[in-house]
Amino acid sequence: MVRILLVEPVASLREAIRRDLSESGEFEIVGELPGARDAISACELLQPSMILMDVESRDGISGIDKAKELHERFPAVSIVLCALSPEITYSERSKALGAKGYFNLSCDLSEIFAYLQTISRGDSVFIPSKSFPAPVGLAEFTSREKEILRHICRGETTDTTARELFISENTVKFHKKNMLLKTGFSSCAQLALYMLSKGFCNPLY
Repeated sequence: MVRILLVEPVASLREAIRRDLSESGEFEIVGELPGARDAISACELLQPSMILMDVESRDGISGIDKAKELHERFPAVSIVLCALSPEITYSERSKALGAKGYFNLSCDLSEIFAYLQTISRGDSVFIPSKSFPAPVGLAEFTSREKEILRHICRGETTDTTARELFISENTVKFHKKNMLLKTGFSSCAQLALYMLSKGFCNPLY
């Protein structure tokens, strides 16, 4: 039996996931949280073998940031991240922090069940998030560009972004120029507005 700690801000989704997984006989929901703030204490108390956590926590704490902390504290626990409104960095960021999986909650419950079955067997499942449709002939944003894009969408200046990412201002400017060339926008402000309005970037998480 796979013991799951479920961290999901949407009550109706928590109920649906709990019902579907509990009926399978393979999974047991040992605890539920609406936000990631208390995930560490819950993990210590309940000792789950898997944590299924939404990136967008109700308490405003990034599920990805909390998952990194959980992975460091409880390396034997399989951490699986998900999101109802996925943006372009969620999947690769989840993989980088040591999670065992990432998928979009817009899929069917039967798919969620299949993904968790696969992960419980020791495999990984990372379903790519949406990709920004770059003009024909131009490459998708690189991981570094996506990282800088998040800082742009937070309204940070070039020097602040450079300090936080431990790179030079010229490097930040270089990547910003490439992103503008790839998308056809004339300014980073236009790029940020488009990315935020279309849901390609969620800088809060």
